[in-house]
Amino acid sequence: MMIFILISNEIKKLMRRKKTIIIFVAFILLTIAIGYGSYRDYLSNKQWSSPEFRQRNMEESIKMQKQDLESTDISAEGKKNINSNIENMEKELANIKLEIGGKPVDWKVQLKNNIDNTEKNLADKNIDMGPNGKESMKLELQRDKYLYDNNIKPEDGNTLNAFNFIKILFMFLGAIFIAVGVMVFTGDMVSGEFTPPTMKILLTQPVSRAKVLASKFIAVALSATLLIIVVELLSFLIMGLIFGFGNANYPIITGTTYQWDLAKSAYGGHPLTSVAGSSYIISTGEFVFRMFLMQTLFIITCVSVGFMLSSVVKSSMVSVSLSTVLVVALTILVQMPALKRIVQYLFTPYGSIASVFTGESALRYNNPNITTSFGIGTLIVTSIVCYVISHIVFTKKDILI
Repeated sequence: MMIFILISNEIKKLMRRKKTIIIFVAFILLTIAIGYGSYRDYLSNKQWSSPEFRQRNMEESIKMQKQDLESTDISAEGKKNINSNIENMEKELANIKLEIGGKPVDWKVQLKNNIDNTEKNLADKNIDMGPNGKESMKLELQRDKYLYDNNIKPEDGNTLNAFNFIKILFMFLGAIFIAVGVMVFTGDMVSGEFTPPTMKILLTQPVSRAKVLASKFIAVALSATLLIIVVELLSFLIMGLIFGFGNANYPIITGTTYQWDLAKSAYGGHPLTSVAGSSYIISTGEFVFRMFLMQTLFIITCVSVGFMLSSVVKSSMVSVSLSTVLVVALTILVQMPALKRIVQYLFTPYGSIASVFTGESALRYNNPNITTSFGIGTLIVTSIVCYVISHIVFTKKDILI
């Protein structure tokens, strides 16, 4: 029971701190700024995705394809592929003109045409799209079939709704802001206790230092996680009420893993190629739920690292500064080629949760070891190691009053 009382007291202390209020308000303002930026991008992209713009773009593409067709150095097979492309684009152009004329376009018919064209391209052995291109096309075909079979209207990449916004929010916050915010929030939780008045109180209580540290850790982890998730859920609700929530069953391709293909690198291509069969499709709702779970683990890891630094350093100001500098430095330095080889062992890259899930982080850092499972293991091990160090330092440190 004593540990629960300690946790409750620590949470009350946290909620009364000015720093907590400042960080919470800053987090809200940052979320609002990201929401406004997403809305501005939506308006800009909406203009470029208008039927009139798509008509001009499609007509220009058809014109260029016809010019390529007139070239004398194209093989018969190449001309066949170009004619096939022109035929598909002219069908798409006809649909766009119907859309401009106010006539309803049956999206299921369009989707079925896309499925047929993709199957045709996959079956054509004369089209060289490389292993990554072929695997990507197979996944697109799988996604389109899922949409068709479940009667879900395809979305373009510019659609703004609650589910799409929460993914954008996770992307921006996870890049650096959550780690920095949690470090500032945690930085003085232990070092702040090393003052004579506070230590006199702690030493006169029938509570071990281990329980004091554990209560602080649990209180900070709970508070930080709840404060962040509450703001995210509120933003999700507000965006949903304004722009619509979107379809929770909309498919997302995830789980892609990569392996080295040095033969491609020798010819100037990307040295990583996707592992066939590693990708799979899940619903948007499940994807977002997984992101929340992974984010919780990431927050706990940040708290552990912050606790370790706060335990080692007695000065609150130094521990907060050191924590912030560490996060910023790791975020920047991992872009160096030498550090990209060990980036999978660091905790900061796993803040970009959606990119880790989809495999984009592996491509970004040119490291196939950055996977969801490896990330979970790295975060858990980092949390345990940092907390154990905090425990040893806090319980063994000599205190002079």
